[in-house]
Amino acid sequence: MRGATVPIEIRLHDLKQMRLPEINPAFLNSIGFASINELRDAVKDALKRRIETQQRQALRRQIVDHLLGQTPFDLPADLVRREEQSTINRLVSELRREGISDNEIRASEAAIRANAHESTLRSLKELLLLSKIAEAEEVEVGDEDFALEIEAMAERSGESPRRIRSRLEKEGVAQQLTTQILERKVIDRILQHSTVEDDMTASAEPEVSIETLDHSAAAEAEPPSTGDEASEPSEASGPSES
Repeated sequence: MRGATVPIEIRLHDLKQMRLPEINPAFLNSIGFASINELRDAVKDALKRRIETQQRQALRRQIVDHLLGQTPFDLPADLVRREEQSTINRLVSELRREGISDNEIRASEAAIRANAHESTLRSLKELLLLSKIAEAEEVEVGDEDFALEIEAMAERSGESPRRIRSRLEKEGVAQQLTTQILERKVIDRILQHSTVEDDMTASAEPEVSIETLDHSAAAEAEPPSTGDEASEPSEASGPSES
């Protein structure tokens, strides 16, 4: 079907428009807040946590990329093949849950295998490298670390720690959570001996303004500007070599 022109007939049954609710005591109470200031604080905290998570992920990626670049090594073929098949099975299961048919999955088999191979190599090398650093630095995950992680998950989800622990054990992912905690502690140890700098770089692309319809219509009546506009600098943070 690639490159083909396909006629599509669409029948519109209904047209809906989103209307924001009025911010009043009844609405605030329905979502669990006593005041508008409490709602604002909650949204602010949620955005702050999201930004911190994104920054953390970016730092982790840069650290691991640097370590893998400085420490090249090969993996046993049978280990990669075994884990790769597990990755393929997981990807296929995810596609089926999204409603992708078996015929479509078979048509994309080559791409699925290629993605599975690269992601498997990456994840295995990350795991082995960070585990080796944990061993050398005597970084371990104790019962207290696991309990604190369970409590944090419970606070975010509103469930009891006992219920979360029971579900993790039932699903067989408790060991996976322990591995994630260990990797995070290793990254923390690396950051303790690293210098993180803000790299201010000018954006290569011009700034794109977003206008309202009224603003756009008014702009059409004015002569176009011939001046060049400076683009805003973008920020990126990353660790220097330790």
